[in-house]
Amino acid sequence: MKRRRPSVNGFCEKFEWNTDDKSSEVCIGGTDNNVALFHPYWSNGTAGVRGNKPVNRQRAKVYWEVSVKNRVFGTSMMFGLTTRHARLHCDTFVNLIGENEYGWGLSHKGLIWHKGEWKIFTKPFQENSSTVIGCLYDGLQGTLSYYKDGICLGIAFHNLHLVEHDLYPTIASTAAKTEFMLTYAQREFCNLQERCRFVIRQSLSDRKIDSLNGMVPQRLISFLKMQNDETIRPSTRKRFEQQELEPSFKVTFIQRSRSQSQRHQISNINHSGDESNPIITISFSGGFQRDRIPMPDL
Repeated sequence: MKRRRPSVNGFCEKFEWNTDDKSSEVCIGGTDNNVALFHPYWSNGTAGVRGNKPVNRQRAKVYWEVSVKNRVFGTSMMFGLTTRHARLHCDTFVNLIGENEYGWGLSHKGLIWHKGEWKIFTKPFQENSSTVIGCLYDGLQGTLSYYKDGICLGIAFHNLHLVEHDLYPTIASTAAKTEFMLTYAQREFCNLQERCRFVIRQSLSDRKIDSLNGMVPQRLISFLKMQNDETIRPSTRKRFEQQELEPSFKVTFIQRSRSQSQRHQISNINHSGDESNPIITISFSGGFQRDRIPMPDL
């Protein structure tokens, strides 16, 4: 069977394990806080850690992969999603992700958990053998699917688009000295507006965008400077679409040189090459586009 990642037409997302949202039995390291070491000395309970960005602020697909080295064993090693209401530490050995309504998780025993209930989803992982677990959240369908070593295991959970709270990638383990590494993450473009913003940001730093003040609307400048995970939240999308239509605009640019900062990667991004002298042309048209999503009123 051919092993491959799911098709997500988007950009590489910089996910990290959150150093402020974890069990005390988890040590975070790596160049981008992408490595989580559980129970570094011995284990007498269950520990977890959440990612630093929610996946459901846009109705789009988000895919991430977690690599586990050959220490796959114990009561429960889990991968999934939780809200901030889910606890991340327990002094007993439990299936932490999915023990209540605030979590949805897959354990290395091949079981999926939610609301404290489990069912068989796939065969147990081979113990003491490294593996890569992929998680695909589909914001439109409201589903969470799993991949193991590039092979799709299928959809595990439905109706996640109905969850009102932010959902964060989460991992948990009962086993001592187990290491989880976040190796890949990609977020789908939410719409054409998002795609255009991303392309522009590959060539313009915040300082260059600020220099456009007076030439383009301030709302456009603010929109270009927003972070990827705060652009279009489901709760605010309706408000955006209800705004009155405005004159359309077009921004074109010619990039003279491609800097190191433009490469899509999970590791640290060097922004020293942002000032690479792009040529910017801005033009306004007097008509209205009915199919265009208006800019957020920031």
